[in-house]
Amino acid sequence: NKLNLQFETERYYFDDIDKNNNIYYFADFNVKYTLKKNKLILSLSGKNLFNTNYFNNYSISDINVSTTKYRLLPRYILLKTTYRF
Repeated sequence: NKLNLQFETERYYFDDIDKNNNIYYFADFNVKYTLKKNKLILSLSGKNLFNTNYFNNYSISDINVSTTKYRLLPRYILLKTTYRF
């Protein structure tokens, strides 16, 4: 009841579109520990653990091929303390 762990991963694979940039990996984690019930909580979370810098989105139709490139937040780790009065 005091410790909560979460770990999420995602993998995106685009076959035959861009041979150099066709696989993306993402991972996040969150750890929460309750010191005093409904009073004091410590949390540690990390986002974009593989430090992926960008994500390409491809759209293909009969007459058009388009690519959209998204810049992503860099990897970060956050320590958080929550106290309720």
